[in-house]
Amino acid sequence: MTSLKSVIKNIIPPWVVTYKTAEKGILLTFDDGPDPDITPLILDLLEQYRIHAVFFCAR
Repeated sequence: MTSLKSVIKNIIPPWVVTYKTAEKGILLTFDDGPDPDITPLILDLLEQYRIHAVFFCAR
C-alpha cells in the first residue's frame, strides 16, 4: 500500500510539511476550502486508509 504522505504529496506537493512526533498523525488545513477538486480526493484517501477526521468550519 502506498503511504498516505506520498499520495498527498502527489496531490498538493508544495504545501506538505512533515514533523517528527512520538505518535502517528496527520494535520490538514484548508485555508480557502473546501476546494471542489482537492477536497473530495482527500476525503477518499481518508476513507481508504480508515483515518478518522474532524473538520472545523468558521464563518
